[in-house]
Amino acid sequence: MIALCLLGCDLWGASKPQPVETPEAAIAAAKDGFQGVYDKTSWPDLRPESVARFEPYMATLRDDWWEVVGTRHAGYQGRMPRACVARTNGRVEVTVDEHDKRR
Repeated sequence: MIALCLLGCDLWGASKPQPVETPEAAIAAAKDGFQGVYDKTSWPDLRPESVARFEPYMATLRDDWWEVVGTRHAGYQGRMPRACVARTNGRVEVTVDEHDKRR
């Protein structure tokens, strides 16, 4: 995969950082992150309808970070939003990746 965009989001603003303890909470934080980046940049790959087409999303905890990825449907070769959510404080990093077509 080739990372096309990496943006960190402080979704909690001035409020206290919150731990993210479940896959469901990580997915919700990732979706908030996608929307937050879209609101600030109008990046087309993060439009709500673009994000929705990769449902369902899955979250896997690795090294205190939730990796949140959607479902790449059969035959799809384009870009896909991904996020990493910090378990300890809820910080969200959003990327838009392109499938490696060499495989």
